[in-house]
Amino acid sequence: MFLVGTLMTNKLCSVFGKIALAIAASSTFLISNCFAHEAQVAHEDDSLRHFLQTFDHDRGTGYIAVLRDLNGDGTPEAIVYLVSKGWCGSAGCNMLVLKRTPDSWQVISNVAITGPPIWVLTAESHGWRDIGVWVEGGGVHPGYEAELRFDGRTYPTNPSIPPAVRLEGQPTGELVISSVKDAVSLYDNAGPQKAEPEPASSRLDPKAPHDVISPSYDCARAVTATEKLVCRDRQLATMDRTMAAAYQEAMRKIPSDERGSLSRNHATWFRQYSAECNAPLSDEDRRACVVRCLSDHTRELLKLISSQ
Repeated sequence: MFLVGTLMTNKLCSVFGKIALAIAASSTFLISNCFAHEAQVAHEDDSLRHFLQTFDHDRGTGYIAVLRDLNGDGTPEAIVYLVSKGWCGSAGCNMLVLKRTPDSWQVISNVAITGPPIWVLTAESHGWRDIGVWVEGGGVHPGYEAELRFDGRTYPTNPSIPPAVRLEGQPTGELVISSVKDAVSLYDNAGPQKAEPEPASSRLDPKAPHDVISPSYDCARAVTATEKLVCRDRQLATMDRTMAAAYQEAMRKIPSDERGSLSRNHATWFRQYSAECNAPLSDEDRRACVVRCLSDHTRELLKLISSQ
């Protein structure tokens, strides 16, 4: 798919985009067309679409995907922004960073509660380009740019807490995802049909009305402080449902003789998760624990799924 004409167009879009950002609002049309072309290139990659479909069966899900070589190895990674009621909450949506494998993709990071604009920054950490995302909502007002630095294995899974850092000043790098308006349907192979994202007012304002998203368990039977917190926090409930769906998908895809081991490992993780996240006295600390544990476990399950 990467023909000479496509590569030249990408390069020109990158150059003109940077110049236009610096000189005039009249260049907005050029910039948006460049970004739309960049996203289209990624959307045309059927292997990426098929990989995303392995752990998201909601035909209402939209996504924006751009290909960039983040680690300088000559093979582009994918930055994917998922847009649906299942992936988005009052504080934003999930962003995936994926690395290409010989026959599919591997999840490097699953970053929750992110919002556009999303940048590939000039700075690098451990040989990977830093990523900038917008953080707002879920108690964070006003919003700000957060810098995600690669730690040698992954990027931070929660941009609102360390090791993510608040970015001071204007981001330096390339703006790769400017808004959710360029999202396309994950299950619409025709490409141009737009997915219907959650309205920005609902996504960014925790007090705005929105549909109730329940976790993977019955909240009427919630007992622990962590269970009750997840039940009343839309973003955490979405993350819990995502983790549970990934576990079910992993159980379906792995060989039958390996399912007992996965079940035991999952039960062990759950006991550790419950003990660790019920220990904090404040909801703020408890919430940070839940985000970290659910993100890490979901990432491991997605890696298992992609290896099958």
